[in-house]
Amino acid sequence: KVAEIVSPGSTVGEDAMVRGAKRSHSVVCDTDCDLVVLPKDEFDRSLKGVFVKRVEGQTKFLREHVPGFERSGKGPTLSDSQVHSIAIQWFADFPSSRHETLVHAGTMAPRLLIVQSGRAAAVLHRPSARTAAGDAP
Repeated sequence: KVAEIVSPGSTVGEDAMVRGAKRSHSVVCDTDCDLVVLPKDEFDRSLKGVFVKRVEGQTKFLREHVPGFERSGKGPTLSDSQVHSIAIQWFADFPSSRHETLVHAGTMAPRLLIVQSGRAAAVLHRPSARTAAGDAP
């Protein structure tokens, strides 16, 4: 299932890099793509704060304006981590060829990719019970 289309100026992998988590999507080139590759240490040094502030702002907006996201004693509330993940979904240099997989779901994010040209599709993969337990598919 295609979750979103990644086009020039889009970033790939920033959520996993900010959270230090495994990727939730695989991204496969629909067309030939030119990419800028930013190693994780450079991302942490230069861009991580920008993405963290963006997510914090989105989280604050959801908490203040969207019913069910506010903090209250009236029932279960979402954790900040859950709201961050929702915010990222709601608000979401090497040549690559058509059908090439840029990143694989379930892998750690060693770098951020920024699409300069071309288009790619982010495909959400739900892990099977076997892969969720850590077994190779």
